[in-house]
This record gives sequence, C-alpha cells and structure tokens, in this order.
Amino acid sequence: MVQAEVARQLETLIRELRADYHRIDERLARLVQVTEQHSEQIARLVQVTEQHSVQIAELRATTERHSEQIAENTRAIERLVQVTEQHSVQIAELRATTERHSEQIAENTRAIAELRAVVEKHSEQIAENTRAIAELRAVVEKHSEQIAENTRAIERLERVVEDLVKAEQRLTRRTDDIARQLGGMAMDLGYLLENDAYESLPPLLERDYGVRVLTPLTRDFVEDDKGNEYEVNIFGEGERDGERVLIVGECKTQLSKQEIDRFLRRKIKPVQRIFSGRSVFPVMVGHAVTSKQVQRYAQERGVAVYLSYQFRRSSRQP
Repeated sequence: MVQAEVARQLETLIRELRADYHRIDERLARLVQVTEQHSEQIARLVQVTEQHSVQIAELRATTERHSEQIAENTRAIERLVQVTEQHSVQIAELRATTERHSEQIAENTRAIAELRAVVEKHSEQIAENTRAIAELRAVVEKHSEQIAENTRAIERLERVVEDLVKAEQRLTRRTDDIARQLGGMAMDLGYLLENDAYESLPPLLERDYGVRVLTPLTRDFVEDDKGNEYEVNIFGEGERDGERVLIVGECKTQLSKQEIDRFLRRKIKPVQRIFSGRSVFPVMVGHAVTSKQVQRYAQERGVAVYLSYQFRRSSRQP
C-alpha cells in the first residue's frame, strides 16, 4: 500500500531528524498518528469494501485530503532538510569556534597556574602585611591617646586665642583712638607751624633772598579754568628786584626729597599754569629734614627751605 510505504518513510525520516535535533514538528507527529489510524481504517475498509461502497467513497475523499496533507508534509520535510543543512553549517562553525575556545581555555589554564604561583607569593606578603598592620594598630592606639591629649591642648589654646583676639580688638580700638588723637595733634602742629611761618617768613625771605612780602601770607585756594581747586598752605605776593612774584609754600612736619618733588609737582606746576606769566617763588617749611642732602636738593630745585627753629632764632634777632 502506498500510504503504508509513505508512513514508513516518514517514520524513518523522523527518527533520523530526532537523532540530529531535539526539536520535531508536532504536526508531523500528529500526521503520523493520523496516517496510522487511516491505514488501519483502510485495512478494515478493504475487507468490507463490497458491503460499504458509500463508506469507501467517503474514505477515498478522505484519502485525497490526506494525500494533500502528505504533500504538504513532504514540502515541510524539504524545508526541514534545508534548515538541517543550514544547521550543519552552523554546527561546523560552532565546532571551529569551540576549537578556538579550547585553545583559549588552555592558555587561560596556563595563566591561572601562573596566577596561583603569584597568589602564593602574595599570600606570604599579605601575612607579612598583616603582622605589620597589627604593629601599626598598636602604634595608632598610642597616637590616638596622644591625639586626644593634643586635642585637649588645642581646645585650651583656642580659648587662649579667643581671649587674645578680644584683647587685640580692645587694643585696636584704643590704637584707633590714639591715631585719631595723634592726627588731631598733627593737624594742630601743622597749623601752629603755618601760623609761625606767616609771621616769621617775611623778614627771613627779605634777608636771605631779597624778596619783600607785599601782602599778608595766608592759607588759600587757587582755581584753574576747569574749576579744579588747589589748596596752598602759604600764599601771598612779594617783590624781588623790582619784579612782582607769587610766594607759594607748603608746611610739612618732616621734609624729604620726595616731599619736595611732590610739592613741585602738585602745587607749583598748577600755580604756574593758573598764573601764567607770573614769577613763582617756592618755599617749604618744616620741623626737621630726613637727611643732610634735603636742603641742598631743595636749593638745586630752586626751593627755599626753612625749619621751625629758624623762626624762633629770627624772632630773637633785633
């Protein structure tokens, strides 16, 4: 019988596929079962063909349907064969990959053996380090006690520093008060020096430089054409060799080369610019000088210099 032969071929193919793969199409299993059942039915139908003509016709129709199913199964088997071939290629590739992995595993095994040797050496070092750590812990405990003592000492020092800061603040306030007082005293001394200069300079200038003071010497402000004002400690008019001159001076507690240069730059130059064409006679007054060269330096720069003790001396002269 054709159907029985096909069933045997299917069973043989299925057994071969099962040997190569674990996955089998469930539809093939059901088809085998249906085919076997139909084979048994066909055997029985052959025996009763004469009696059941109508049933035979129905069975023929069923057989035709089964034939179509068998054809479909055949095509499915062909597809499975193609898949099997593809899987065979993949299996070959996997085998090659497995061989490469085996080589890598062998290499890794050798590396692991080497690492074990290194680990054994490190284990000895770790044991040594453990002993060293134990010794360090003992030292740290001693240091912890010292740190605790130092912490207490630092806390005491912080309290002392706080007291010092408070004392410094009180001292700063007192220093500021003294500075303000000294500033006021300096201003007072400056004004006293200016007042002495207003009175003592006229005879000294006439005696030493031939400058006769024509107007009272005063503190004044001069203004340029831009509205800028310049304060002048000593200002007045005089006459020298028949020529009118402007007497411009400044009072400083201590005279230095820098003060002379600053006086010429900040006072004399603006006055010369404001009173263009007028002769200016510069003079500086102080209590002392910073060095012996100051008076010579002033003379070279054309500045008359007088110290306060000269005022007292000139007042005693008839």
